[in-house]
Amino acid sequence: MSVKHNLDQVQRMIDKANKRLGPFVEDTLNQIGRKILSKVQTNLSGRVLQKRSGRLHGAWGMKIEPIAGGIRLTVGAINDNVPYDEIHDKGGKTGRGHKTKIPARYYYSKVPEEQDAAIDRIITNKLKRLFN
Repeated sequence: MSVKHNLDQVQRMIDKANKRLGPFVEDTLNQIGRKILSKVQTNLSGRVLQKRSGRLHGAWGMKIEPIAGGIRLTVGAINDNVPYDEIHDKGGKTGRGHKTKIPARYYYSKVPEEQDAAIDRIITNKLKRLFN
């Protein structure tokens, strides 16, 4: 027994599925991104880290972009390259001679883990709507 596949037909089927699922995936990523970004911005508004100049708060954003074979969600300091974002999150030594110790505040690095249940709910609700 042999099975032959028409690769052009398979590719057309994949393209068709991609067109139908693309907006679904993008919308799901958009909701997840907004959830994470909202939590980080709350943390930057005084809950975890005091807001001073607003530069770090304003640097945070999200973008969804196509990549080979799909799309990618990026949530981070994408609106401005703020050199001190990581030291404020993870802590460490900084300043002249690295003599100033900054404590870890985890305003962004633990947010995805903290929001795991909410992200699961977003995906589950989207899938329910897709298949119902």
